[in-house]
This record gives sequence, C-alpha cells and structure tokens, in this order.
Amino acid sequence: MEGPKVETLIPRVKSILSVILSLMGDRSVYVRQTANWCFGRICSCVPQGVAGVDFMQQLRKSLFEQSSIAHYACWSISSLATFYGQNKINSPLLRPEIVPDIVKTLLERAEKQDADARVVSACFEAINQLISNGPKDSEAFKKMVNQLLPGWIDRIVDLSRPASSSDHHQNMLAATLSTLNVSLNVLGPHCLDQKSTNRLMDSLIGLGATNQVVIEEALLCISYVCYVVGDNFFNYFRTPQVQALLVKAVDIDNHKNPNLCQVGAAVIGDCLLACTNSIKKSISTDQRLQKFTDEIVRKMLTLILHMDFPLEHKPHLLGTLTDVGIAFGPFWERYTNVAINNTLAELPPDPDTEDVKAMTEIRETLVDMCRATMLAMSEKGALPAFGNFLGNFLKLLQAITKDPFRTEREVKIFLDFIHEMIEDFRSKPNTKSMLAQLKVSTMHDFLTMAISNPNLKPFAQQVFQLFINDFFLCFVVGTVVYFSKKFLIKDKPVKGGKKACGHLFNINLFPNHYTFCVVHDHFLFFLFLFEQPIFMSTLLPKKPQDLTNFYFFAKNINKIILT
Repeated sequence: MEGPKVETLIPRVKSILSVILSLMGDRSVYVRQTANWCFGRICSCVPQGVAGVDFMQQLRKSLFEQSSIAHYACWSISSLATFYGQNKINSPLLRPEIVPDIVKTLLERAEKQDADARVVSACFEAINQLISNGPKDSEAFKKMVNQLLPGWIDRIVDLSRPASSSDHHQNMLAATLSTLNVSLNVLGPHCLDQKSTNRLMDSLIGLGATNQVVIEEALLCISYVCYVVGDNFFNYFRTPQVQALLVKAVDIDNHKNPNLCQVGAAVIGDCLLACTNSIKKSISTDQRLQKFTDEIVRKMLTLILHMDFPLEHKPHLLGTLTDVGIAFGPFWERYTNVAINNTLAELPPDPDTEDVKAMTEIRETLVDMCRATMLAMSEKGALPAFGNFLGNFLKLLQAITKDPFRTEREVKIFLDFIHEMIEDFRSKPNTKSMLAQLKVSTMHDFLTMAISNPNLKPFAQQVFQLFINDFFLCFVVGTVVYFSKKFLIKDKPVKGGKKACGHLFNINLFPNHYTFCVVHDHFLFFLFLFEQPIFMSTLLPKKPQDLTNFYFFAKNINKIILT
C-alpha cells in the first residue's frame, strides 16, 4: 500500500516535531525510546520536515542514553547526512567546521564500555555518512577529512596490538577500518605519505585477527591503500607478508567462508591493477611474484570449478583472473590454456532459475577474460594461439543463444567482443585463416538472435556485415570456387558443391538486393585473386567436408534481413 506523498507529510511533520523532540527527553525510558524511534523514522522518510529545526542538542543527549535509544540517534544522523549529500543541500550538519565535533561525540559514545555491537556499528555508520556525503567540490571539507586521517591510522595502530580480544575491541577495530576506508575513498590518490602508509601496512600485516568482519575490513583497507598510492604499492605487494595474507584470504580450507574468498579475490585484483606497470616490468624475472601468481591462479580455478562453491561468488573470482591477464600482459599466456579452456568448458550451461543472475555475470566476465587473453597474445605476437580457445568460446556463444533468460546487456557484450575479434583476426596476415574457425552455424544463430532485438539490430547488422566481408572472402567463397573448379574443369563432381553454388547465386534466395550484391561482388573479386598462386596456396581449404558449413550459411542467409 502507498502512503501519502512527501509533500503532504512535510507540514504535518513540522507541526508535531517540537512535541517529538520534547518527548525524546521524557522521564519515562519507554517514551524516550519511542520518541527517538519516531524522530529517526522522520529523518529516514521525510527528512525535509526537519529543515530549519535545531535538533542536535537533543540528539547529543540521546546518544548517551541506553543502547536502544543511542542507536536511533545515530540512525537519525545517518539518514539526514545521506539525504543532504545526495540532494546537494547545504546543511549545517555537513559543514567542515561542525562535522569534527559531531564525529568526536559519536566516537565518545562508541568507546563507552556499555556500547554493544549495534551501537558501535551505528556510531561509525553515522561518521561514515557524514564523511562520504560532504560536498564533493569543497576543498575545505576535503581538508577537514584529511586532518582526521592521522587519527584513524593512530587508532588502527593502537587497536591492532593484541591487547584485548574482547568483542567490543574487535567491533571498534572493524568499525575504525571501515571509516578509514571511507576517508581514503573520499580523499583519493596521493593522500597518504610514505610514513603513514608504512605504519598502516605494518598494522594490517601483523593484525592476526580471527574476527571475520575485521579481516574483511582489513583486506578492503589494502584495496584503498592501492587506490591512493597507485603503482608505489608494488613494494608492499611483492613482500612475503602481504602475499601470504592475500593467499590466506582465498584459501577456503582455511576459513570456510565463501564471502571472504570473494573479498580476497577482489583485493588481489585491485592490487594487480594498481601495480600493472611494475608487474609487467618485473614478472619475467621475479620468481617470487611468479610463484605467488601460480598459487593465486590455482586457487581461483579450484574455487571456480568447485561444484559446491556458491555460483554468485564466481564472477568475482573470474574477474581476478582477468585482472591477472591485464596486469601480466604477454606473460599471461603462461596460464591461458588451463585458465581459459577450463573456465569456458566446465561452467554449467543450464543454471537453476535462482542462479540466472550469477550465470549472466559469469558469462560477461568470461568475455572480459577472453579479451584480456587476446590482447596479451597480440602483445606477444602469438595471436594465432587464441584459436585454441575458439571452440569453447563458441560453445559459450551457443549457450547464450539458447538461454531464454539472457539479457540485452549480455548480448551486447558478446557482440562487442566478436566485433573486436574479427577486426583483430583480419588485421594480421597470420590470423586471417582463424576466421574459418568461427563456425557458420553458431555465428549465424547468435547474430540472427541479436538482429531480432530492435535495440541491438543496427550494431548486430554491422557485426554481421563485417562477418560476411571477411568470412566469405577468406573461407566461404574460396571453398565454393575451389570445389566448383574441380567440378567444372576436372569433371569430378563434389557432393554438395553444385547445390551450394546454386544456393549462393540464386537471386531468388536473396530477398534483400544489398546482401546479394555483397556476395556477388566478393565472388567477382575472388575470381581475380584465383590466378594468384600465393593466395591459392595459403587461403583455400583443402578438405571437401569444409563445404558443409558454407552450404548451411548460404541456405539460411535469406533469414537475415539487412535493412
């Protein structure tokens, strides 16, 4: 059911707000609790209703009430900060001269020994919202966040010392790491100096935590450090301590936590991308880095191919393998056979209904991995080796063509890659013959399906045209002429040859005149090349059975209307 519109509620909220604020300080704890919940609800649903009202004094009092009331006070601050930030409203709540005082008050409440996990989390969530929703173009606000940064690092250094393993201590550590991550994200690159980075990384490496939330936040902190220090993180990334921490994060046998594996994989990917330049320079000689990568690739593939590992986490693992390919460049070829063919061949072609979203993400990530592999091989001058993966890629293409749950975005991603692949194959003399491996029936079905989508039709037609231009020239028309010459000159009929020629050059089969002209022009051009010995010896197919694919294509091309 829909309630009244916000515009209707604003004047009503304003009319009762003074009463609610008064009841938030009532003598009865039950009244105070209900009134604070009511104010939190207003801040969440009708934040416009509290504009121009001085509520901070009462919220400060509520913060130091019992946990259930303090939680609602934090909720109010978080909701208002989010609303003002998202709508770019210049509120006193987000002014750089006021935020530090609110942060100090929230920290004092979180540090009280009676603060349970819910209150600690709520206090730091309010701090995070205040920091992340500040005016993005305000240098004064960024300066304020930057001034708070050393304090967060000091707290993490202190909390990471094994002085206490109490729940409150662990909650404070996890929450402080979260706030540091938010601050680094707001400040961006170059906000950490060398000394601060060293102190922080030493604390993260020596953490020794067993609390899963603390471990996840510490791993995410490594990602944000990568983000702000960039390629300089390589000096930390190649240390045994950091590598051991990352390997441990993706070792499912160590912690039995699939979500932690996902976080660890994402962090490894962030590290690789941040350090790409240094990795490419050193990977061929850095045996420690090679050994680390061998272990990471092995663990990623083990989890991806593990039938009991949750499917929804696998796109992130595949994404990490893609990041390895991007960061390692030509050196990625070392892993391609085991990585690409295994992941393309072993993933379930018919996922359960509840796994459809995950399977879509997996297929999209596989395209990224294929693209990274193709680029790596091209850099190394070994692009023909990509032909080893085309068979399994076409199986993936077949799966998406038949999948009734496929998305338009997914089809577009595959179209983009096919377009890039054909362009790359035809741009190099030693890869043009690889066009013949793109089976006509599979490509025909996929492109027909893509063209049937009105939103994708123009681009799908463009890809199909490119496919005709090169595939017909290098393989299809060549096959017909080759076998037709045998049939006409040597008087040795080849089964299917005459029938295929009839399908190709029967004008009745081409309701679209443009398509017929394209095919006809290619045939005339091929007749010119027919007398060139080099062309005949390198491009023409040698097996009579190769005519099958062309016959299928020629027979069915009239189904695709290029208008």
